[in-house]
Order: sequence, then C-alpha cells, then structure tokens
Amino acid sequence: MIYLCLAIFSSAMVSVTMRLSETKTKYPLALLAANYLMCSMIALVYCSSFVADISLTAFGIFSGCFYLGSFILMQYNIQQNGVVLSSTFMKLGVLVPIVASMLFFKEMPTMTQCFGLFLAVVAIVLLKGKSDHQKLMLLPLIALLVGGGLTDFTSKIFEQLFVSEWKDMFLLLTFFSAMILCLGLMMLKKQKMTKSELVYGFLIGIPNYYSARFLLLSLSSVDAIIAYPTYSVATILLVTLLGNVLFHEHLSSRHWKVMILILTSLILLNLS
Repeated sequence: MIYLCLAIFSSAMVSVTMRLSETKTKYPLALLAANYLMCSMIALVYCSSFVADISLTAFGIFSGCFYLGSFILMQYNIQQNGVVLSSTFMKLGVLVPIVASMLFFKEMPTMTQCFGLFLAVVAIVLLKGKSDHQKLMLLPLIALLVGGGLTDFTSKIFEQLFVSEWKDMFLLLTFFSAMILCLGLMMLKKQKMTKSELVYGFLIGIPNYYSARFLLLSLSSVDAIIAYPTYSVATILLVTLLGNVLFHEHLSSRHWKVMILILTSLILLNLS
C-alpha cells in the first residue's frame, strides 16, 4: 500500500510542480526537455541491460511522441483551465484505452464500465456550457483527454506485443526520444534553456518518472481492481485539495457537481 500512496503523491506533484513553474519559467519546451532529461537519467539507472531491437526502438520513439504531446497539452491546459480541471481530464483519458481495447484487442467492457463511460460523456457535455466564475476552454481539455489516453494506451500495446523484461529499456527509449524531440522543437522555435527551466524541469521529471514506477510496484501487493481506481480518484482529489489550498482555484458549484460525476465514472471504469 505504501507504493500506491507514493504513486498518488508523485502523480499529484507533477501537476502541482508544473503549476508552480508557470511564473518561474519562460520557455515551456525547454522545461519539458529538462523534465525528460531527468526521466531518462532515472530510467537509465534502472535499465540493467540494453536491448537492440528495431521494433522496440521504433515503438519507444512512437511512445515518446505521445508523451511529449500529452505533456504539452497538460502544460497549456494548466495555464488556461487551472491545475484541477486539467488533472481531472488527464485522468479521464482512461476512456481512450477502453475504447481502443474494444476496437483492437476485442476486450469488451462490463455493464459497470459502460455506465461509467456514459457518466463521463455526460460530465463532458455539462462542462460545455458557460462557466459560472471562469471562462472554460473545453477543446484543449478534450485534446488533453485524448492525448493522455493515447499515451496510456502505448503501455497496453507494449504489454501485448513485447516481453515484460524489456519494460525498463522501453521507458528509457520513450523518455529519451521525447527529450530529443523537445530539443529539436526548441531549436526551431529558438527557445533557450535557462537555469529556471533546468531546475523546474528536473523537479517535474522526478515525480513524472516515479508516478509510473511506484504504480507498477504497488500492483505486486495490491489487486489491480483496487489499485487503479484508488490511484485515479485519489490523485484527482489530492490535486483538487492542493489546487484550492496552494493556488486558490475555487471551482463553481456546477463544476463541483461535474467533478463528482467524473470521479464516479473513473471508479466505475476501473472496476471489472
């Protein structure tokens, strides 16, 4: 259970640290590059052996593209919609692997999961209207949901197509390729890497890597049916609490109702 708690804390810290970096950094791509540099260095420590496989390398680069894209979307949404709603929609991306698994791996959801899917759609529709206290940009939130879900789905593809012993090499390839892509975009946009981007990028990279690693470790002692919904829901609740306390992100009453719907849908979607 300690690993699950650490995974929840690490996941929440990614969102909070990105929120803290807003006023301290000027170059978002440099921030992400530093983040992936830290992830790559940590992944290298855990990688006990190297695998020279073309398909694994290609898929690692593919996965790195999705990781980078979802992080850019997360960064943009935090600026536009706040850390609470952004983190919620990032977690709501669990919808994408469910639908993709139905289409590609013939894994049909249970009636409970179908009801969770329905509640998630209802919650998104309710958010479409004008906010009571803040201007809500829904399209970036939907893009974040899809991008985050596709990023999660790369893990499912890896599980289906590759051997589990390659997972550390896969993580290294993913983070390293994301870093290279970031550096390339930095050069195109002529962004600099200052001390602030390096420091905050490293601070983001640490919980970014360990949120995934601690979750994997928790599954060895906690049943998946308990670990996954607990991880998703507890992260959202923790980010909501921290967003209110640290950043004074007070949601409207309608948004709180939608949050309850989303939390309920997440629980149902993760139940078998």
